[in-house]
Amino acid sequence: LVLSAAETSQFTTVTHKRLGHLVRPVLSGNHHSREKIQLITDIDDTVKSSGGVRLFWKFGPALGGVDTQYSRGEFYPGVFQFAAEIVNFGNPPNMQPAPVAVLTARARELLAVLALRPGQAICQEFRLAGERLYNATGLGSPCWGIDCERSVLYGSVAEWFLQSRKGWRKFDNFLKLRAMNADPRTRYVFVGDTGEHDVECGRSMACGYREEVRACFFHVVSEHEWLIKGKVEPPADRTVNGVPFFYFRTYVGAARKAFRIGLIGVDELIRVIRQAHEDLRDVPRDDLKWADLRADSDLAVAALGLHLAAARADAA
Repeated sequence: LVLSAAETSQFTTVTHKRLGHLVRPVLSGNHHSREKIQLITDIDDTVKSSGGVRLFWKFGPALGGVDTQYSRGEFYPGVFQFAAEIVNFGNPPNMQPAPVAVLTARARELLAVLALRPGQAICQEFRLAGERLYNATGLGSPCWGIDCERSVLYGSVAEWFLQSRKGWRKFDNFLKLRAMNADPRTRYVFVGDTGEHDVECGRSMACGYREEVRACFFHVVSEHEWLIKGKVEPPADRTVNGVPFFYFRTYVGAARKAFRIGLIGVDELIRVIRQAHEDLRDVPRDDLKWADLRADSDLAVAALGLHLAAARADAA
């Protein structure tokens, strides 16, 4: 099954017409109705592609990541919708969602050039995702997004040359973020990638704060493998100290896994599928980006079908 944006929209309509009386009961056990989920994310190769740029052209250390499949600065399809759904799922309409927190290896010594600012595209896109969800469902806030003053924690120039420090730095920044959070309901979902020692950061979070970390998601990126093989196989999902560690190629894949453990529901997964296809609409259909998205969309639709069929059987 290959879903275009139009086909995904049709699937949504048919699902709700046929099984609308089942969808809401399935979602009635929302997992964090008494919690406040804060999504913590890396930027380069997680939200947008680094382009695989290296210091000293091709011979130095990676400046932001290793992904060469997407052009430098290109946002990954569905990333902003995924984030908005995660932080708002199960919340009452009047609950203000936690802002996006950013743990980045970008050097604080170069903030004049590298600092995140509200007018930048990445901040605007997070805000637009929040606005879109608010207008469609009444959940969250049209002003949701990155708090550039309080929830962005940077790295250092030292990590450009001592790459192994990046995981430690991000975990140290997580500790600072946690210390700033006064709301005892706050729980965390970490989203990083496989190219910048984010897995090490996630492991430290899981080992030290198991009760507060709901899940870690890692975007699987590569410098050359995707081009040589035409497909990159993610590592097997696992748990670390009881915390789920999920690996994904697209945000539809991440959403399917979030759905599996109850971090989002049926409607939320459908919206991520639809938005990811919409985000990629201008890319030629023979591009390998579509191959990844189609594969994950097929799996996601199959998971929805099985879930809703089981719900119908239970309701019979």
